Parts: sequence; C-alpha cells; structure tokens
Amino acid sequence: MKPVKYLLDLTLMTGFYSRIFSPILQPSQLHRPSRHASGGVFRWTGCIRRWQVFGCACLLASLVQADDRVSEQQFAFFENRIRPVLVEHCYECHSGQATPPKGGLRVDFRETLRRGGDSGSALVPGQASRSLLIEAIRYGSLQMPPDGRLPDQVITDLVKWVEMGAPDPRLDEPAELPESQHDSGAEHWAFQPVEQHGHPQVVDRTWPDSRVDAFILSRLEQARLRPAQDAYRAIWLRRVSFDLTGLPPTIGAI
Repeated sequence: MKPVKYLLDLTLMTGFYSRIFSPILQPSQLHRPSRHASGGVFRWTGCIRRWQVFGCACLLASLVQADDRVSEQQFAFFENRIRPVLVEHCYECHSGQATPPKGGLRVDFRETLRRGGDSGSALVPGQASRSLLIEAIRYGSLQMPPDGRLPDQVITDLVKWVEMGAPDPRLDEPAELPESQHDSGAEHWAFQPVEQHGHPQVVDRTWPDSRVDAFILSRLEQARLRPAQDAYRAIWLRRVSFDLTGLPPTIGAI
C-alpha cells in the first residue's frame, strides 16, 4: 500500500500549493495573461494542476486493481464451495481438458470465465441476474449442466459468489500456442501409437539373447564396436549388490 500512500500525499500536497498560488492570479490574468501572469507563477500553477489530475488517476487505478484481490474468507468460499463444482460439472466440456471447449467457453481460469464464449460473457461480477452462468444453472434459456440440474444449495452458493463480485484466485490465463507448435508436439514419438517392429539384422547372431539385444548390437555394429564380454559371476554379483543395496556383497554370498 506504500505506492497508494505516496500518491495520496502527492495529491494532497499539490492541492495545497495550488490553493496558495491560485489567489495570486486574477480572473483577468486567466483570460488575458499579462507580463507578470505569463511568468513562473502561472506556469507553476498549471503544472501543479496537471500533477494533481495525474495523481488522482493513478490512485483510482490502484483502487480498481485492489478490488481484484481476494480476501481470506473469499478464497476459502471459492475453494470449498465453487471450484469443486466447476471441476466436477464443468471442466469436462469447458476447460483445457476439452479440445476444443464447447461453445468457446473455458471456466478453468478467471479471465476466460469472465470473457465467456460464443454466447457472450458468462458472468457479470456483482450482478447474478445478468450472468449467463446463473441463468444456465437455473435452467432458463440455457440448461447447464446438461446431465441434470444442480442441487439448490449449490445454485445458492454460485449466486452468492457472483453477488459478492465473483472473487477468483485463478489469475494465470493459459497462453495460446501457435498451430505450428501444436503440430510439432503431436508428431513427438511419445504420442505415436505403439507398433510392432521387426528386429534388425545383425552380423553376430550368437550374441543377442532377446530382440532388445538385437537393437543394441545393431547400433554397435554400425559404430564398428563390439559388445563387452560377459562379466564373471563374482563381478556380476558385486554390480547387482551395489545397485540394489548400495553395499558390496557379503563373503558368504560370494
């Protein structure tokens, strides 16, 4: 709140100085500046008035921004009464889970919910009677959710939430990715369907014990490398023991 305090101080101080210098100027000087009126006092008073207007504008902007803050009580009400309803009854069709969201409406972020979809803004903070969201859950011209009307207590909670200004802590709106990024992501190997591939042909057919070994040996032969020899049982046991327990094997195990 320190910036707001400084703006208040600036506004009050500029108003104080403008009251001091204003009596110096006569009404005739305001319409027809004389040699004295066109001096520093006239310019200084005009500058003060401009700063006073600027300070008031900044103060109003700060107060408007402060209205978007969510108190602890509003946060608890949203998390306990509103978000679970949206997740259970709305996210399936109107969130990032749906591709694309039905009606162009997403309710999983504050800004997307307030902006609405193809039918316009979904809610008007503080005015439940003008909010399409409330009209839809009351089964008016719109009927949502389509699989059945919500319980009366849930509808009452949503109306109360909108009337209190629809406080919503979900401030981060998802960024829209370019179509090229969507296409490149869809081509990633992790999103491709599983297919059966025949194992590659290798020169040394005695080494592979499985199909996976055939792929490994194929890459080794392409690099003109040979696989390492099988480890002795004692070496193998030491490696396995360190991998599984972090300790060397006991004398009895060896």
